[in-house]
Amino acid sequence: MPRYYTWNASSKNFQRRKRGDAVPGYPDVRSTDALGRMYTVQPKNDECFYLRLLLINVRGPTSFETLRTVNGVIFPTYRAACEELYLLENDTHWDTTIAEAIISASPSQIRTLFAIIM
Repeated sequence: MPRYYTWNASSKNFQRRKRGDAVPGYPDVRSTDALGRMYTVQPKNDECFYLRLLLINVRGPTSFETLRTVNGVIFPTYRAACEELYLLENDTHWDTTIAEAIISASPSQIRTLFAIIM
C-alpha cells in the first residue's frame, strides 16, 4: 500500500503517489520503496530488535530467510546476520535506539533502557 499511495491527513484518505517511478502498463501510477510504518523495539527483545535492524538496512528482501542470508550464507539468527553485515560494530544503533525512545517512552522507561544498554 505505501508503495503506491500516500496518506493525506487533512482529507483522511489515501491518494496515489505523484512522485516516484512510473509503473509500466498503468498510466498515472507511481511507485517508491517507501516503508509504511516501523515501530521501535526494545533491545531487550533480542531477535525482534535485530530483525528490525535488518529490515532497515537490507534492501529488497523477499523472505525472512533472505534477511538472514549474507554473501550466500544463511545465518541461524538475525543477530548473526547483523554481525556479518557489521551492523553491530559500533554504537550508532544504541544512539538511534535512545533517540527513538526519547520520542515515545516515559522517563522511567528511558532509564531502564539505558540500564539495559549499560
